[in-house]
Amino acid sequence: MIQKVGSSLEDKRTEVAKTFVQQRKEMEETDEEDV
Repeated sequence: MIQKVGSSLEDKRTEVAKTFVQQRKEMEETDEEDV
């Protein structure tokens, strides 16, 4: 039970990290367009 919660937490952190990286990439791309 505890392991399941831990793995799901890990999955969520990985998902958030992926989303964060994607947003950073998009932000960098728009910044380049502004320049």
